[in-house]
Amino acid sequence: MKNINKSDFGVFLSIILMSIKSIINMSALIVLSDSADFLINILIIILLFPKIVSNKYSQSELFKIIFAGCVLLFVVLRTKEYILMSSFLIILSIRKMNLLEIIKIINISKVFTVLIHVIPFAFLYFTNSTNLVLTHASNGQERYSFFFQNQNAFAATIFWIICEVIFLLYFKKKKNPIIVYVFLIFTVLLVYYMTVSRTFLLNCIILFILLLGIRFFYNKKNIYYRFAIFAMPLLLFISYVLCHNYSSFSSFYLNLDNILSRRLSLSHYALNYYGITFLPKTINYSLLVYEKNRYVMYMVIDNIYIRFFISYGLISFSLLYLSFFSFIKRIKQSCNCLIFYVFIIIYSIYGFTEIFTVNVCLCFPLLFLGSFILDEEVHNESINNNACI
Repeated sequence: MKNINKSDFGVFLSIILMSIKSIINMSALIVLSDSADFLINILIIILLFPKIVSNKYSQSELFKIIFAGCVLLFVVLRTKEYILMSSFLIILSIRKMNLLEIIKIINISKVFTVLIHVIPFAFLYFTNSTNLVLTHASNGQERYSFFFQNQNAFAATIFWIICEVIFLLYFKKKKNPIIVYVFLIFTVLLVYYMTVSRTFLLNCIILFILLLGIRFFYNKKNIYYRFAIFAMPLLLFISYVLCHNYSSFSSFYLNLDNILSRRLSLSHYALNYYGITFLPKTINYSLLVYEKNRYVMYMVIDNIYIRFFISYGLISFSLLYLSFFSFIKRIKQSCNCLIFYVFIIIYSIYGFTEIFTVNVCLCFPLLFLGSFILDEEVHNESINNNACI
């Protein structure tokens, strides 16, 4: 980060603000008012503006920026999810900047904000003041949220912090720091023990299997490349089939729904209630779900593919997938680096169980999309200087 100019400094500062704000928006310890949240969003845009306008764009880049910007603006106006536009502006602003430095800043900002929650929780926990700690019983086992709004929000944050650390370590000249990986595995087990988040554990297991596969799979580059290409549309299709055909009379669906914490049944209800849309539309997620002659819970949709079906619109999914598809093709033609494939696969799978995938500061693989929108080479200096497997 030596000799950074003012516009780059504004980008770094906006990324720090957005990373911290993204965690605070899930916090039960720190509450931002609507006006404070709005002002921070405006400040982030102001900080990003000098870098975006100072960049030089080709005609093809301008066309893609205008098209993507119009689609996202339409989505934001219909869904009121302003994080989509903030993520898009950050992707535009990081042109010619060091990708690893940006991910490192996101990681440090999130770790700092998480520690603000974990330290007071740990103090109360080890002084046996558990009555002051937000807990929730699940099948007789207590689940701790670490002062987040819920256990899954905390576990999701830790999962992507772990992913960022692994991605950064991959480009270190000293490969495979055993102590760090042992610490990461210990963190995974501890977080699962405290939160009992099954989706967190499942995603971590898939991540570690993919990382092990880098060492052991034969013809691994083609395998990972194909997985990365087809994972997203395949999971869109699977999400539709499972949720559309869900039946409370099937033991298979009931067991799978239990493993996924009712994601199938709630998504099934949403698909039937709102239907599939190509263009974005407004959804009432505070709607109470009617089941067995009673209202049982709010319509929480923790599957990003179902949200594309009912809210963001299939046009938004097409834009996202086209961007990733183009990036994957460029990766294959340039460095053909497996770690990019791994985290695109993880990003795709993660969207099956959570909705945080539209926030660039929570899910860093979105940063890769700048190479498609801005016609940039995939590998920047920071990556060129480190060998890829």
